[in-house]
Amino acid sequence: MLDHKPFCDLCFIERHDAQGRRYIRAYKTVWVKKTDGKPGHPKLGVQHHVGALKDNGLVKISKQFLERYPGLKGRDWYYYDHALYDWESYQSLTGNAKAEKPLVPGDEDDETQEPNNKIFGSTFALFSLLQSSGILDSLTTVFGKNDAYALAAQAIYHLLARGSADAFPVWSYNYYLPSEALLSGQRISELFTRVSREKMDQFWFERYKRAQSLKRSDNPQMLKRFCIIDSTSISTYSESIEQAEFGHAKRDADIPQINLSVVMDQQTGEIVYACVSSGSINDFSSFSDVVARMQQVGFDMNDFAFVADRGYGSNGNINMLIREGVPFVLGVKMGDKSINDKLLRSKYSLLKRYVTYDGELKVHAVTVDEKVKVGEHEKTVYTHLYYDPIRGTEECTSLRGFLQEVLKQKDAKQKVAAEDWRRAAPWLKVVKVKDDSQGGEHKRSLDTYQIDESKWEGFERRSGCFVIRTDVYANPLDALRLYRMRNLIEDGFKALKNGADGDRLRTTSRSYWGKLLSFLISECLVMMILHAAALDKQSTGEKSKPIPGNSVPKLLLHLSKIRMSRHRQSDRWKVDQPTKMQRMWLQKLFGIEKLPGFI
Repeated sequence: MLDHKPFCDLCFIERHDAQGRRYIRAYKTVWVKKTDGKPGHPKLGVQHHVGALKDNGLVKISKQFLERYPGLKGRDWYYYDHALYDWESYQSLTGNAKAEKPLVPGDEDDETQEPNNKIFGSTFALFSLLQSSGILDSLTTVFGKNDAYALAAQAIYHLLARGSADAFPVWSYNYYLPSEALLSGQRISELFTRVSREKMDQFWFERYKRAQSLKRSDNPQMLKRFCIIDSTSISTYSESIEQAEFGHAKRDADIPQINLSVVMDQQTGEIVYACVSSGSINDFSSFSDVVARMQQVGFDMNDFAFVADRGYGSNGNINMLIREGVPFVLGVKMGDKSINDKLLRSKYSLLKRYVTYDGELKVHAVTVDEKVKVGEHEKTVYTHLYYDPIRGTEECTSLRGFLQEVLKQKDAKQKVAAEDWRRAAPWLKVVKVKDDSQGGEHKRSLDTYQIDESKWEGFERRSGCFVIRTDVYANPLDALRLYRMRNLIEDGFKALKNGADGDRLRTTSRSYWGKLLSFLISECLVMMILHAAALDKQSTGEKSKPIPGNSVPKLLLHLSKIRMSRHRQSDRWKVDQPTKMQRMWLQKLFGIEKLPGFI
């Protein structure tokens, strides 16, 4: 019987079925003896099914064949020229770049061996979104198909698992992924080293060209593309990353950091451009650098208008945007320079009157316009002043209560936390009082702290107030509506730092561009899902809640319940039917009308 024949006696042949699926059959040539009518001749003996043949040459050997030939267990085998070879021999014979070394040992008793069912819904939905949005095409244009799929898989891995590169092969055994996306931990590190700043810039430019071509087909007049710009700090322990410096991080201030600046489309949530600067550079200084780098890559700044918070709203940045001809809607800090003009101060005195109140946005608003000339460029710039009475009351109540608590601690001779004292000290003053515990005429003077009421009056007058400067909107309410949409980028940074574990960069200078790009693709995925949910809410009404619990991670957990199981009759995978709710999520958020029956 075949069970007792040595493995070296077998030959192998490739076959395919009516659906085009390839598989390998094993056979042994036997000699037919000469008869009266025919001479002796060879023929194929009994054939046995070996297993499915993958695109990279790997043969997925069936359980039955392994039972006949237990010597094949524990290794991966590849088909070439009517024989099976191990990975090293196959690669030396073919030079096939697609051949991947086994991710883990292939022992049948190993718990990491490929299971008979896998999680399908979440990874399939995310890959489909990358394809429909054109992100996968842009990655392929810049990095080639194999690296593009691998980078896409890493972005999905960050969202679903937040694990290390070494853990990816084990994780991938339980999830559906295209074969091009399967890499070992070492290959992932090599993948990241092939991503450079120049290639990352080229990727963003490919995305820009695609967006422009879509706009030209939809809107020949090419309206301005309003984009939010903001930055966030990412800590790193690496000593080899050149941009890593100590900065002004809200947390982990004792760890070097890099600053990640992101330009995001306000309407779609799509990242338009991203770049890295040194951790010690603030928002004021980085703005002009971002614009200059976008121009250097090839972006036409006439297509854009920038929206940014007050961290970017300096006179220098406004002059730079006017000189470059880029429209803007910028927040401005409520300092003396913002209201030092006589006309501006006269308008400020009207700010809190009821005639300036808008019930929809719940703010008072007044406007001052002025002509600003920068070189040969002159524009009308509108300075909008706002007062939010609810926010003003909350700010005053919060700060006053905090200061009173600090004073109680000082009067009781208790130690005040250093951070609390740094916050309270600017609003306090030292007052000398007599020590009543001493008797007689010569009482000792004691230093005590009180709230400085003159400073408090200034704070109370400015509390709840904020300023927006723009050369786009003469109406302050229109400017405010657009400005409030900038919270979209904060959601993106939360996705990067919380959902995709991008709050700390655990990598070296050789591979950090690749890891950063995979994190940003993760952020793109989350923002596209949130944007699809927002569009559905606009079309169906306020009660629509297409994302369960308004949480993308929770949504992906629900989709992970859709699994695929290995079909008994073939090497294909049968996909479970989704529930009614899962079908709704797939249609509205990912544009998937129907899942495939088999993979």
